[in-house]
Amino acid sequence: MKLKNYDLLYLEGVLRDLKEDKKQELWIVGNNLMQAEEAWKRIKTHFGTTHVMPRFISNSSFSLDGINPMNARIVLLDRWWQNKNAVNLLQNFIPLARQCRQINIT
Repeated sequence: MKLKNYDLLYLEGVLRDLKEDKKQELWIVGNNLMQAEEAWKRIKTHFGTTHVMPRFISNSSFSLDGINPMNARIVLLDRWWQNKNAVNLLQNFIPLARQCRQINIT
């Protein structure tokens, strides 16, 4: 019997929900853009998903401009607090998001 950890079960549920409701968005927040993109590649190949295009929150000051967190499912990666936008995310975006969870992908 193959056991799955809670993070994989959570991601599986999120990807299923995103497939059913196209209005929702997936935001991936890492300590930098490269970490977020690599984590997404691993998630994509593990689940074989092709129906989701995530929004990566990078260290750029413009990465949070004009986005609405009301329908966002936010995934916080390992060292997300090192992102320059972490304080802004905590104060203004995460409280309004549909769902937010920190996961560990190693």
